[in-house]
Amino acid sequence: MYRMICLVLVILPIAGAIDCKGMQDGTYEVGCKSYATCSGGVSTIHDCPVGQVYDNSTKKCANTSLVTGICSHYEDCTGKADQKYADAGCKTFYTCTKGTFLGHNNCDSVLVFDEVKQTCNWPSEVAPPCGTKGQAGSGR
Repeated sequence: MYRMICLVLVILPIAGAIDCKGMQDGTYEVGCKSYATCSGGVSTIHDCPVGQVYDNSTKKCANTSLVTGICSHYEDCTGKADQKYADAGCKTFYTCTKGTFLGHNNCDSVLVFDEVKQTCNWPSEVAPPCGTKGQAGSGR
């Protein structure tokens, strides 16, 4: 039993990688502290070193002081509940746990962050201000 549990723990991180078969080479699943790339049908997860975040302009990790955009912003999580919060524009979100800011993440280009469901979702399924749910003519 112990060997089986160890084997599962070793396999789980690999199972979380994206499937790059048939995908163009490029950067996918971007977060401020890590990102995935596809090259020749093979995925690679890149974790940014301490003190660095993902830089959208170079598509690589860089020192926080040199990066512009959402990854360069720190959110104050003091007194906030442990959950994810939509950023302005709702295309990104950040996570607070035990009063600590854990970083920003991006939604896919066609999705917005749904604070109720704590995930990226279709705009037509998310209430305003992030989505259009309940508004006339809202749809995917």
